[in-house]
Amino acid sequence: MDLCFFLLIIVISLNLVLGLLIDALAEMRAQSSMKAQELEDKCFICDISKKELLSENMSFTHHTTREHNVQAYLFYILYV
Repeated sequence: MDLCFFLLIIVISLNLVLGLLIDALAEMRAQSSMKAQELEDKCFICDISKKELLSENMSFTHHTTREHNVQAYLFYILYV
């Protein structure tokens, strides 16, 4: 009888810990996807959205690869 009680307590405790772990991982995945979506929709350097650039007849890919290339800024910072 005592063994069954302790096994029940251990199973319940493990389920609580696993539930908390799964919830934390789901929250981290949601935050990661939000950051990835923000990087896709906004320029990292000037924070202008893709919609604003398209409304001014500018290409978002040209803007992020030519005008505000992140690697160029990184190389500049390393140079200085």
